[in-house]
Amino acid sequence: MAGRYISTIREPKCRADRALQLFRPTHDALMTVYHQRFAQQVETVEMETVLSAWT
Repeated sequence: MAGRYISTIREPKCRADRALQLFRPTHDALMTVYHQRFAQQVETVEMETVLSAWT
C-alpha cells in the first residue's frame, strides 16, 4: 500500500504578530521534525507555490 505525499507550508503568513510569536517555536520544531524524520513523506513549500497550484 502506497503512502500519501504531504506538502506543508514552510513559512506561514500570519496577520497577527502576537499569534506568530506564540506559535513560532512550535512551527520551527515541526519543520525540524519534518526535515529530519519525514523528508521522504513531507515536502515543505512556499505559500505562493501552494496558492498557484490551487488556482
